[in-house]
Formats: sequence, C-alpha cells, structure tokens
Amino acid sequence: MIHGGEVHSYSHIKYDFSVNINPLGVPEGVVAAVKNGLEKMECYPDQECRALRSALSMRLKVSEDEILCGNGASELILLMAEALRPGKTLLTAPSFLGYAHALNATGSEIQYFPLKAENGFKLTEDYLSYLNSDIELAILCSPSNPVGNTIDSGLLKDIAASCAEKGIYLLCDQCFAGFLADEDGCSAIHFIRDEGISRYLLVLDAFTKRYAMPGIRLGYAVSGNKWLLSRMKSLQTEWSVSSLAQVAGLAALRTPEGYMIETLSLLGTERKFLSEELQGLGIKVYTGDANYIFFETEKQIFRPLFDRGILIRHCDNYVGLSDEHYRVAIKKHEDNEVLVSELKRIMY
Repeated sequence: MIHGGEVHSYSHIKYDFSVNINPLGVPEGVVAAVKNGLEKMECYPDQECRALRSALSMRLKVSEDEILCGNGASELILLMAEALRPGKTLLTAPSFLGYAHALNATGSEIQYFPLKAENGFKLTEDYLSYLNSDIELAILCSPSNPVGNTIDSGLLKDIAASCAEKGIYLLCDQCFAGFLADEDGCSAIHFIRDEGISRYLLVLDAFTKRYAMPGIRLGYAVSGNKWLLSRMKSLQTEWSVSSLAQVAGLAALRTPEGYMIETLSLLGTERKFLSEELQGLGIKVYTGDANYIFFETEKQIFRPLFDRGILIRHCDNYVGLSDEHYRVAIKKHEDNEVLVSELKRIMY
C-alpha cells in the first residue's frame, strides 16, 4: 500500500515529488484557523459536521443532507465498500490503490478495464461494454491517478446513465479536479440533479490536494441517495472528523479566489517546463491535466534520485503498469529545476 509521501523513514529526503498537493502550500487562513482551533481541543467534535456541511452545501449547490464528511477520502471509500459490499466491482487498470484495498477488505471480486498506453491511458467508450449485469459497483477517477487525464464529460454522463439503468453504483473520485481549468464543466456533481442517475451516483472529493493539507484528514462524499449516505454514516467511527479538521475545512472554503488562480497559473507554466525537459531527455511523457506528470523510461531512475535526496513515485505497484512508469508532482520552479538537473546527471 505504498502511495507516495513515505518520508518519515528517510531523514535524507529534501524534495518529495511523490505526493501531489498544491505547490503553493497550505493557505494562510487555514494555518491561522487551526492554531486558533487548538483552544477548543477539550470539546468533542460535531459528529454531524454541521457548519462544514452547510458551507459545502453553498459551495457545491447541493443540499446538506446530500453530503457526508469523512476522515479523508480513504475512509469514505472504505465506508462505501462496507455499505454496499458489492459482489463484483469494476476498476480501471491502472487506478488508485486505495480502491482495491477497501474492496479486498469487504470480499468484493475485482474486474479490471485495461487502459491502453496507445490511447494515453485515457478512458474510452469501450468501457461501456464492461458494464454488465454482473457488476454491482464501478469506480472511476477523473483526473485519473496516476496518469492525470480527465474523462470526457459526455462519456462520463453516458457511463453514469448506463450504470443507473443497469442498477450499478458508480463512485466518481474527483480529488484532483480542483486543478482543472474547467472544474465545474468536468464535475459529475451536476448529474446528482438528474433523477435517473442520482440514486446510483456517489461523488468523492477531499481538501487534501487542493489546499495542501494531507496531514489533516478531511474528505466528503456527495450523493442523491440518502439511504447510501445514511448507511455509510452508520458504519463510521464516532467523531471521525476532528474539530481541527472541521475548522481547517471551513477556513479552506473561505480562501480567497486568488489562491487557486495563482495555483492554476503556476501549474500551467511548470507542467510545460517539466514536460519539455523530460521529453528532451528522451522520456515518454503522457498528457495529463492534474498537478502531476506521468512518464515512462527504461532508465532506472528511482534509486539514483532517492540517493540524491529526491523522492518520486515509482508506479510499479499499480495494476497494468511496470517498473518503467513514474509520476512526479509539479512543484515550484526552483524545485522542478533541481529534479531536472539531477535527472540530466542520471540520464547522461
């Protein structure tokens, strides 16, 4: 279950490119809110996350009872798996390892839809043919992990409609959608207003990536299926979302718009810089829209970079990938220059 960010065992790591969080760091308002929130540590958290769900409701334009907050997206994935206990689940290969981890815990049989390198590992309409009567749950991620490409909105709606028609629950993981220029246009939350789809759709997001706060575990699920959310909540540990997480989430939602404007500008510039530099080294770079770059090279680069104090994500433990696949976060320019400089020394 290696995800990236395993820096606690390695004191020599100076640059962590293995985790994909906002390169601008935690918003100042979030840091201040958490510090002020320390004064209320003697109080139990609000189990209903009332203030946070109210703020999310206004942001997402859904009702408060269509939102469930959790201890990060990972907890919500596990709660969904426990609530549904699907006999067979359809995943893409590659996809986020946490899905299989949760499904294995509940005994679900996993079937994989193979994403092909010749298509840039992008989801195609062939996926629809895999949605048969044996599938009880399908999980998609957009932008995808680890590649970072986005599912076409038209195809995503066709998939959601097909799932609903066949009685298949669909989890759409949007944890990296905050880094898209057209986040709203790519979101599956709009489908919750479609009565024909909403009963079978669950949309997942988290504060982790967008606001650079993975240490404060906070995610949320949105669904028009009140039974599903209620069932997930009944399985949730009491006080799962800490007081500090709720305070941080509220502060994050109040972050000035300029924070994400600057983020998207930086990512656009640095994605171009890193992609061109990697390609100049003979590395195959795959097209992506998120805050990371997925690439392929026969040169074994993980250990040499590790020895130089740079941690990247080796993708050899993803289903469908090999030891030639890697992912690196897009960071600030000075950090990206260090990565490129060290790669040049390794490659030549």
